[in-house]
Amino acid sequence: MSASPFSLLTGQGYPCWGVGSAEAFYKQLMHQEADIVLVDLGLPGEDGLSLAQHLRQHSACGIIIITASGGRDDRLTGLGAGADDYLVKPVDPDELHLRIDNLWQRIHNNQPSPTPALLTWHFDPSQQILTSPQGQSLLLSQHTGRSGTL
Repeated sequence: MSASPFSLLTGQGYPCWGVGSAEAFYKQLMHQEADIVLVDLGLPGEDGLSLAQHLRQHSACGIIIITASGGRDDRLTGLGAGADDYLVKPVDPDELHLRIDNLWQRIHNNQPSPTPALLTWHFDPSQQILTSPQGQSLLLSQHTGRSGTL
């Protein structure tokens, strides 16, 4: 998959937000809740494994680790930290979509995930803020929008 998970999910109409570090995540979480969190183990500062452990201890949200570290010990450590799922980059977009839907249904007692809608998003390039149709704002990280593999 060449697009970031954030790009993929917003492109499919999911209401979501993304940040580039655990510190930024904690700050954003004070303003917006998260039902499912996609975590990269290689975050700057506090690593993604520590973030996953913190989330599991203090939240009922779903946690999916997406990382380049695909060894057996890495996967077991991530799942042992409380992740609900563990995906190794590059991630197939259809697989990610299905895993998110399945996790959503488990978290919300088998309710279908919200149907993505084709709605208007607003991007403010001067402040690097993306606003969803529902009014949720996302400060884009320095990595958002760069091409590469996920």
